Amino acid sequence: MVNKVVGNRYIAKRVNVRVEHVRHSKCRQEFLQRVAENSQKHREAKERGETAVLKRLPAGPTEAHVISSKDNLPQTMRPTAYETTI
Repeated sequence: MVNKVVGNRYIAKRVNVRVEHVRHSKCRQEFLQRVAENSQKHREAKERGETAVLKRLPAGPTEAHVISSKDNLPQTMRPTAYETTI
């Protein structure tokens, strides 16, 4: 059974699937692995007398860099002409 949102309510829908096509979701496994890693980090930080940051942090912006134009000549970009063949 799958709960589907229809309007402002949920309707239980029956899904017919063969057993070969059913598999467990990996998101739960990743969550349990992250919980185990966080508890290990927390234990190690507590032994050292520090606080551990256990939150998932988003990837920050990419580092700034300079592109040299010494060997890169400017290129003019134009659209290709549309050809009609009848």
